[in-house]
Amino acid sequence: MILPCSRPKCATVNPSDVRPTRKRHEGTNRAYAAAWAARGREAWLATFAAEARQQDPVGGPVRQGHEQIGEFWDREMARYLSIRIEPREIYVIGKHPVMVWTIRGVTAGGPIVFSGVDVFEFDLSGLIHSVRAFWNSDAVQVSSSVAGRRTSGGSRGSPVEGQLPAEAV
Repeated sequence: MILPCSRPKCATVNPSDVRPTRKRHEGTNRAYAAAWAARGREAWLATFAAEARQQDPVGGPVRQGHEQIGEFWDREMARYLSIRIEPREIYVIGKHPVMVWTIRGVTAGGPIVFSGVDVFEFDLSGLIHSVRAFWNSDAVQVSSSVAGRRTSGGSRGSPVEGQLPAEAV
């Protein structure tokens, strides 16, 4: 059986030729997260389909394509001296993985930690077609070196007033 692709400019795909698996989706999610710690921009972008959409955080602008998503990477990496996305749970239902994560980073203002959920949609080749990041900037926990100081933000990793992290970064 041949299934037509629902997106414009998309070739017809035979699902028996390319069938993403749970293991492939989990691997892509882990590669996505590992690229942040390695500061591997190209490796991170390689997890996205060329026409992918990204919204981080939900409620913020939607970026489309490698150029706009790469600009997000550049802006966010400039905020951190180091950063790790730690996948805590990955749930895969069809082409819709959900990754529950904790971010641990160090900014010029000190260490931060916060958690959230990324909701993905994958294409038939196993690449990210869309990702939406759900997290609350008011829940970002900062160390005592920046506690009580509020900086503007709303983007992933912007230090805001919060509590001391439960564990060291």
